[in-house]
Amino acid sequence: MGAIVVGVGPGTFTGVRIAVATARALSLALDVPVLGVSTLGAMAAAAALGLARGGLVCARAKRGEAPGAVLGPAPGAEMPLMVVPVVDARRGQVFFGIYEAVERPAHVDGAELGAGPLWARTSAFAACDKEALAQAVTAPSLVVAEDHELLGELPTGVASAVVEVAAEWLVIGQESLDEPGGGPCGWRVGSWLREALAGNVPVWPEGVKPIYVRAPDADVHITKMKDPWVRTAGGRGSPAER
Repeated sequence: MGAIVVGVGPGTFTGVRIAVATARALSLALDVPVLGVSTLGAMAAAAALGLARGGLVCARAKRGEAPGAVLGPAPGAEMPLMVVPVVDARRGQVFFGIYEAVERPAHVDGAELGAGPLWARTSAFAACDKEALAQAVTAPSLVVAEDHELLGELPTGVASAVVEVAAEWLVIGQESLDEPGGGPCGWRVGSWLREALAGNVPVWPEGVKPIYVRAPDADVHITKMKDPWVRTAGGRGSPAER
């Protein structure tokens, strides 16, 4: 094993902590570099690759069902200008990110990019009530989620598709994303992996940090017990720091 790539959330607080802790431990034990990629970024990568291939990537209609649903706009539909990945945040809320289509340069910092548009995230990940998601998207857009039940009523012109959160999307399709911050994420993942496998990336597991977006349930309950009227940090509609 030459390198480790791990999903760092957002997601369930315990699940994200376990994934990050395991990846850090493996990095130290095997003396290999580790990279964290967001769960929402993985879903956006799946959507971007599906759109670049003409919407011919299969997804699951519901948990446990065989693949069969087609990811992407219906034939003749307008190509989306925005991709919005969504995951369950519990408490009647969802985590989401907004990726906007921008012109794809032939090369960026020496990294060769694939076909189709580049999907750029220009704002932090956020959490909101399911019903409020419609206010964050504008047509034409494609909203991708693990389950259609996570989505409320969407505006006219906003398509939706179901995408399974799978580990391969932490790498595959990332070349179609432009993430903020300039770190080894989005289209830079490929370059990072090449350097890591060549032994040119330092082993620094402490650099992989979870993305929580909001405070864990336990902190919220404790805060409300102390002051029932307080609005907790990272609450409804509050953006993440990343």
